Amino acid sequence: MRDPSKIEAGPLAPQAETPARDVEPDLDLAVMLRLPGVNGSRESPVLRRLLCLFVSETARNIKGLHCGAEAGDRPAVQALAHKMKSASMAIGASRLAARARSLEACMKGGARPRPADVKAVAVAWHDCGKALVSEGLLSVDGWSGVEGPMER
Repeated sequence: MRDPSKIEAGPLAPQAETPARDVEPDLDLAVMLRLPGVNGSRESPVLRRLLCLFVSETARNIKGLHCGAEAGDRPAVQALAHKMKSASMAIGASRLAARARSLEACMKGGARPRPADVKAVAVAWHDCGKALVSEGLLSVDGWSGVEGPMER
């Protein structure tokens, strides 16, 4: 019988790389329903106004990200990504906030904005919109006027 105190630890086996995948939800309703003035009500007029503002501003910011990336304007892309990160976190658009945070960090690190980076944010935005519609927080008509991730 081996004495457990005499067993030497060998090197750890290398971990298999797991592919990156999204772990953040498109929409965290708990965050949204805790907003001041919403008081847990999906029918809150405050929530309706906030969502209307969020949708219109985010659609405008996505267009700005596309333009900034095409122009190679790192400061503009960084500023828009920061703005989107904050607004998305506040409203509970978790995956959109994570993509915007990642884009902002790349820009802070001195990277040039790339269309692929902006596309990741735009896709997260599109998925957020679909979640808002699915949850009944945004009408299909309200979302249909918002451009998709590939439109500019």
